[in-house]
Amino acid sequence: MKRDLYWDSLKFILIFFVVCGHCIGSYLPTGGINRVLYNFIFTFHIPLFIFVSGMFSTINDRNKYKLGIIRLLETYIVFQLIKSFFSMLLSSGITVNSIVFSICVPRYTLWYLLSLIFWRLSVFFIPSDFLSKYPIKVIFTCFFISLLGGFIPIDKEFSIQRTLTFLPFFFMGYYARRIELKKYIAKVPSLVALTVLLSIFLIYFFILNKPIGFILKGKATYWSSVEFSPFLFCLARGAFLFTATIMGVMVMRLVPTKTSLSKWGRITLFIYIYHSFAIECLRLVIRYGYFPKNEWMLIVMSVIITMGLVLLSHIKFFKILLNPISYIMNSRNKSTT
Repeated sequence: MKRDLYWDSLKFILIFFVVCGHCIGSYLPTGGINRVLYNFIFTFHIPLFIFVSGMFSTINDRNKYKLGIIRLLETYIVFQLIKSFFSMLLSSGITVNSIVFSICVPRYTLWYLLSLIFWRLSVFFIPSDFLSKYPIKVIFTCFFISLLGGFIPIDKEFSIQRTLTFLPFFFMGYYARRIELKKYIAKVPSLVALTVLLSIFLIYFFILNKPIGFILKGKATYWSSVEFSPFLFCLARGAFLFTATIMGVMVMRLVPTKTSLSKWGRITLFIYIYHSFAIECLRLVIRYGYFPKNEWMLIVMSVIITMGLVLLSHIKFFKILLNPISYIMNSRNKSTT
């Protein structure tokens, strides 16, 4: 798919909301504006980000597509081992079992890479004729799988729960590339989009101002909640899927067609991978009282982290670290030609 400034702008805006959501999540009281902002942001930013990932998961060249999946797996393994290194030293030590366990259970934000690998593999292995002929059936099946996924007794292992929960958004994005989506979104009046988003925000403020992250993150089974029965949890996931879809459309409507932010849309994976280190440091300084527990300061910090990572993306070492094996192999191939 040819690069489009609109989608690059949207990707950067979404990655900022990812950083912002995690910054706010560094201090979450039971209620209050922090909780409202957290719930509001987490309702749309990851689903919409997955939707965009689905749009750009087109198989024009099967070899390149397969190489892209391998590179994602490489990035996942490298940063899983980096994040697991110190915890392995402090617990059982670095053993074969600890390494295998660290790879099987994604740490913090790395679940997204593993889920993206599974989503792209599904597109790779499902017959293209079937995908092209039955888009409605595929999307409805994905929603059905998402709702039933919570009954599977697997939590964080291999990011199975999140892969199933967010599956509909990936395939909606996959099929959205076939239509002139921006043209249809533009038909929604901007005032309507603002009103819908504001209404949802007010619902969170006055009614759902409490911890519901277990619903919004989709990482737990239906039996993990003490507040909901499995059936009620399933209904809550259905409500989340519907709300996230509506919010995604409204957010897309408000993204400007042309903006200078698009130049940073190419480095969203870089920001996603490295921002978790900054968030973990932020949590430490908050815990020890070196940073104020204030939602507005946390939003300011999210801007600082995002722009700091934009600057960091110009340093070659950190880009190589995303795919060190691929870099070494490419360098060897160039030296032999």
